[in-house]
Amino acid sequence: MGGTLNVVPARSSGGGGHREQAFVSRGVRASINAGLCGELPSRHHHRLGHQGDRVASSAALGEREVAVVDLAMFDAVNSIERRYQPYLVQLPTTEPTSRDAAAASAAATALALLHPQAANDFKTALVQYLNGVSAPAAAIEAGTRLGDAVAHKIVESRATDGADFNSNIGKVRLLYIVGPTCGICLRGLADLQEALYSKKGNDPRMITYVVHVPTLGARELNVGPASRLITNAHTTQYWEETGITGKLMEETLGLTKRYIWDFYAIYGPTAVWSDERPPVPDSYQHQLQGLPPERRLQADAFAAKVNEFLVQPAAAANSPANAAGKSE
Repeated sequence: MGGTLNVVPARSSGGGGHREQAFVSRGVRASINAGLCGELPSRHHHRLGHQGDRVASSAALGEREVAVVDLAMFDAVNSIERRYQPYLVQLPTTEPTSRDAAAASAAATALALLHPQAANDFKTALVQYLNGVSAPAAAIEAGTRLGDAVAHKIVESRATDGADFNSNIGKVRLLYIVGPTCGICLRGLADLQEALYSKKGNDPRMITYVVHVPTLGARELNVGPASRLITNAHTTQYWEETGITGKLMEETLGLTKRYIWDFYAIYGPTAVWSDERPPVPDSYQHQLQGLPPERRLQADAFAAKVNEFLVQPAAAANSPANAAGKSE
């Protein structure tokens, strides 16, 4: 989710920070960017701030897209080279692997995940690029698999960096940090479904982000069943396998040694996610030991608080009634 992604340069294991340009040639990188970014359809331009029929280069991508693609390319190539400390992941390579294929696959997969409507375009562009890579077929295939796997890890880790959050300024945003195998969390979600979502329907003024973290041994396969507890068209479910979201919320709340999960935050229409950490919630409830007992999750009270924020000016301006009035 969230707004600005602070790019953390990869750290050299021998001292001195470096970026992927140190070992992905500029020519290769420019070729990948030109080929892949050129496939972004014009219907996405409102997100990327670019006018024209096609996005011509990586410079036209939004800051978040550029950062995610760069980091995916870095960790993919570094998994082969193993010269620097990875940004997030260093996957094993046991066979000859093409660096060019790994970098291109990482970029294409990251872009496809960020813009799923254009996924087929990125896949086509990747195939076209790989046709020009000079390497044995087995090495290209290995590089393609590696880049794809790394990109998935990077995009998953950036699920809560603020972009989705800030794209919905003017609406009430709800951020839940839960464990998909935690029975108490699941009961909390079910209670919220009954108290809030079953009554509000698909109110477009209310956006929900459910971030599933790997507590109690949870894995990605556990998210599917848990995600069905809330039935709402404006709810997005995330699997965040690093668990960093709870740590960042801990920092936001000014706590120490109190990992935050089973946590339900409300943000009013004007809240902005401006750095790595989520903003301080306008209101929250929880089901944790060690946090204020008066803020224990009570689904009916939580729903009532959400309704209070929904009548604030920015959210009210986006109400279905006002939208209908503006269209007349």
